[in-house]
Parts: sequence; structure tokens; C-alpha cells
Amino acid sequence: MTSRGFDAEIGGELRPGWQIAAGYTFAQTKDKSTGGPSSSITPKHLLKLPTAYALPGSSGAWKIGDSAHLQSRHPVEGTLYDAGGNEAGRYHFAQGAHAVWNAMVQYRIDPRWTLQLNVDNVFDRVHYQAVGYATGGNFHGTPRNAVRALRATFRAPAARRPLSCPLRGHCGGPTMAAFASAGACRMNAATPQTLTIDFVSDVSCPWCAIGLHALEQAAGRLQGEVALDLRFQPFELNPQMGPAGQDIGEHLMEKYGATPEQSQQTRAAITQRGAELGFTFNMGQRSRIYNTFDAHRLLHWAGEEGAPGSQAALKHALFRAYFTEGLNPGDHAVLLHLAGEVGLDVERARAVLASDEFADAVREREAFFQQHGIHSVPAVIVNQRHLIQGGQPVEVFEQALRQIAAQG
Repeated sequence: MTSRGFDAEIGGELRPGWQIAAGYTFAQTKDKSTGGPSSSITPKHLLKLPTAYALPGSSGAWKIGDSAHLQSRHPVEGTLYDAGGNEAGRYHFAQGAHAVWNAMVQYRIDPRWTLQLNVDNVFDRVHYQAVGYATGGNFHGTPRNAVRALRATFRAPAARRPLSCPLRGHCGGPTMAAFASAGACRMNAATPQTLTIDFVSDVSCPWCAIGLHALEQAAGRLQGEVALDLRFQPFELNPQMGPAGQDIGEHLMEKYGATPEQSQQTRAAITQRGAELGFTFNMGQRSRIYNTFDAHRLLHWAGEEGAPGSQAALKHALFRAYFTEGLNPGDHAVLLHLAGEVGLDVERARAVLASDEFADAVREREAFFQQHGIHSVPAVIVNQRHLIQGGQPVEVFEQALRQIAAQG
């Protein structure tokens, strides 16, 4: 099977405070054996239209936004096999052309408090977010839902620390298995233990999104016992990726040798894990792998100059933009939109992206962690000593954090 197509994006400010972007993906697959079209998990045409507008006269306190995802009819076909592995016929089904609209209203009460309402699938369009094969991998899209969020930041800014080995002479050392077998001690709930977390990850890594949500939920279960000082560190899965990106199916086959069926099974497992944690993976929206270096530069800037909690908010926004909305996390218009959405200074973000600012700092951190044994992500380094590798379940993170905190 061959897959060809192109991806085009444009974005910017139509006027001060009004940011808009448009992205179009064309993908065409062909079966080499027949010369005809081949079944694909990617629709032939996909159009994405996000926008956000800061209402005039409110000093940026009120912001409204909208995003639309439109895609063409998406047929899927294949061969059915019986229990003995013999062909039992063919199947053919399709997701019709459709559009899904989302809306957002945000009010920044003050520099610390923000109130936001998100309405997904405003018109309650019944659709499949992923179309797989005859026996699985077909997932209904999220029905209309509304989420109200009140966000506040109270953590004091963390002082910048000098570079040091995150595992203090134990690089590649204590693993999750070591934590699980260690004895646990109860802590005094009146004196929560603060744990420093270096969360090494890439914004295009689905297991990193899973790991972050699981880690935060584990910390929520330990409220009163454990508090996290969370710092995001850069890691690029594809540092040589060009600005136009690459078709995700083609990329996975080249890098991992994964067949379309294997890739679909992995996506189904990731989608399920995300749903269990309250995070939506819209695999049908994500058709390409992109370069993420500028996203890491912006995250580093948010950690250095942003308000407390703004780096974490931007990290979550980047995961949502790529995995839920299918946007390009390397596109400057998308990055500026997300920076404004989480309350960061858009003009300062624009200046950072237009320059090479923080490029050396990001490369320095990437090299540092790789030199100390971090070659896959997510890698969760606790108190610069303990390593928890991978997108672990909430219960595993909970047990590890409790045991590490008990050690003092």
C-alpha cells in the first residue's frame, strides 16, 4: 500500500485579538497489488478551522473561540476470516461526510483565576471518531457535552536550579518494579511531602499524554499527603522531521515496521486508555507527525517567564490541540492561539517564536537527559533520584509517589 497527499496550514491575526487558522489535509492510498484505492484509517479530505477572539474593551479578560472539523466520506473495506484462518468474505462500510463544531468562552477573573466553558460537538453530530475494521477499532465520537472549569494557580515560582544528574549516580536505576516491591510507610496527612517531578516528554507522544493525566490523578488521590512541583522537560521523538511533517501511517511503518492493522490496534488501546482518564484521542483527526521543537521552546519560555501553572496549562493545551483537534503543534499560528488561550503574553510568545530564543536551552536539556539514560518517554523523574518509565496506570503512580514520599 502507498499513501500520498499533502498538508497545508495558514494562520495569523486578522486584527488585534482575533486569531484564526485553517488546515487542510489531502490523503490518498493505493493498493499496489490491484492499482486501485486502498482502505485507510484517514479520510481523503480533512479541513480544520480554529479561531479565537478577545473581546474589545475587556483588556483581554473575555475570549470566545470556535473550531470546526470537516471531513469527507470515509469508506473502509477488507477481508473477513473464520476461526481457521480461511477467507469468509468481504466487508465494506463507511462514515459519511460530516462536520463537528466546538465552542469556547473564557473569562480571566484576575491574573490567578480563569473561568472557562467548553462545549464540544455543539450540534450533537452522531459520528465515528475512528473507523477501523470489521471486528473492532470503530469508536463513536463524543456526543455534545459541556465542561466548566475554574482554574487557579497558587504554587510559588520554582527557582531555576543548576544542571545535575536526575538520578544522582543511578541513571537507569530504580525502576517501577523496585518501588512496587518496597515496603510502604504511612505519612502524616497534616504535613504533605513535596516531590519534585521532572516530566520528560514530547507533545506528539500519546503515552506522554496518558502518563501526565495518570500522574496528576494519582497526586489528586494523595491530596494532603503529597504535593507535586511539576516541571516539564523536552524530548523530541523525531528531531529531524521537516516542517511539513509526514503521513502518520507511513511514518509508523518506516520507523517501527508496523502494519496498518497493528497501528490500528495500538490506536484503539491508546484511545481506550485516554477515555479512562478523561482525555479524548480523536485518532481520525491526527493524520500526520510534525516537528515539535518550537513547541518545546514555547514550553521552556512558559516555565521561565510565565505565571505559576502556565507551563502545565500550555502542555495540556498542546496535547489537546494535537491529539483531540488534530492541529499541527509546530505551526506558529496554533502555538500563539494556545499561548493566548492559557493566559500567556501572546506578543512575547510571538517574539520568542520569531527568533531562536531558548533554542540552546532546549537542546541543552534534551542532551542532558539523554546523556543520563533517558531514551524513551514519558520518563518521570522524582526528586532527581527515582525514575518511573512509561504511561503507567494511576494506581502504579499512586503507590510509587506514596512510597517515595515516605522515604523523606
